[in-house]
Amino acid sequence: MGRCGKKQGNDGGAGGKGGSIGKLFALLCVQSSFDKIYGYILENSKELSAELFKNLIDEDFQLYKDMFADKDERRRCALFFKDFYELLDDNHDGADSTYRRIY
Repeated sequence: MGRCGKKQGNDGGAGGKGGSIGKLFALLCVQSSFDKIYGYILENSKELSAELFKNLIDEDFQLYKDMFADKDERRRCALFFKDFYELLDDNHDGADSTYRRIY
C-alpha cells in the first residue's frame, strides 16, 4: 500500500487529475500524518504563499529542519508533499496557480 494520499491509478472523482475527492483525501492525510505541518498551516493561514507549497517538496526546507530532527521524517514529508503538490497542480502550470486553486 502506498503513502497516504499517493495516487493509485484513478482520477479520484470529478475535477481533473486527482479530482476533488483526491484533494480532500490528501488534505485529510496532511492532518492525520503530519500534524505539526497541518498546525503550522492553520496557524499561518493568512501568511501562506505559493512559495511555501513549492518548498514543502524539499526535504532540506528550513521549516522541516525546525520541526523534525530526524532526516527520515523530513524525507517522508517531502515525498508526501511532492505527491500532494502534483495532485493540486493538475494543469502543471506552477506554484502560483496551484496555490490559487487551494484558496
